[in-house]
Amino acid sequence: MARPGMGRSVAPAAAPPFEPARPLVDCLGCLAMGFKSILVHAEDSEAGQARLQTAIALTRRYDAHLTALCIGIEPSMAAMGFAHASPAVGVFMQDVEAARQRAEELGQAVKRRIESEGVLGEVRAVSASVDALAGLCTRQALYHDLALVGQAAQDGSERIGEQVLEGTLFGTATPTIVHPNGRVAPPGSRIMVGWDGRREAAAAINRAMPFLEEAASVELVLVDPQVGANAHGEEPGADMALMLARRDIEVTVNRLPKSGLSIGQVFEDRARDWAADLIVMGAYGHSRLREFVLGGTTREMLRSASVPLLLAQ
Repeated sequence: MARPGMGRSVAPAAAPPFEPARPLVDCLGCLAMGFKSILVHAEDSEAGQARLQTAIALTRRYDAHLTALCIGIEPSMAAMGFAHASPAVGVFMQDVEAARQRAEELGQAVKRRIESEGVLGEVRAVSASVDALAGLCTRQALYHDLALVGQAAQDGSERIGEQVLEGTLFGTATPTIVHPNGRVAPPGSRIMVGWDGRREAAAAINRAMPFLEEAASVELVLVDPQVGANAHGEEPGADMALMLARRDIEVTVNRLPKSGLSIGQVFEDRARDWAADLIVMGAYGHSRLREFVLGGTTREMLRSASVPLLLAQ
């Protein structure tokens, strides 16, 4: 697609002698160059191995640096209650040390894997209680421009996954891929974008630009969009499709009825029928008195999506 002003080359202006550094979270324009700092939550499980493989593939694709976060789960101080007797304290400290050891052992295994794949990366092995996970993940994700985490498990340990997601996604502006608990092809060839005209969805689209600009196919999906100047416009989806077209991204707009289904079910059905390998959508949620509260569609997609979700808020 031709662009105004692109008929001749213009020499770039000389860089100033000093420019104050900007945090990655405030430098979304940098994403036009692709993702350069990728964070993955590594785990000693089949799902964790699949997630690490996807992270390695994306690191190679974007010539990026990979940070693998290996976390050992410590017992909570609250679990001790008022048992301040020496034996109880001793058991607690042993459990803390065991968590640290598990993190170190996982870190060594992940380090060997990264080195064998020939990508640039590092391992950060840390331990924390479940209550401290969100803050820990926020501090790590702040310094990356893409993060990969897993779906919350349904085996009684789902709170660990919820805390990791809360800290990574809702504690930072870093786009976060929620990886399904299974092996998938590296995402980014056929991208389905959930568009509802809201700020969170626009943020997700902007932060997914490195994927969108390289995708073979992009479909913008609207579910029962409202027509009108105060809603989605006279032709819902057209304005966002035009914005993407200015980046030479070819987009198909697909307006779908709910037909008695939830929005999450409509998204899931369309992603399956269209063979999407990545869903981009806004994330809706907040913390309320330390309780992690998700919007209905976000919660449903996190639980059931069979392809990676790229979320932002």
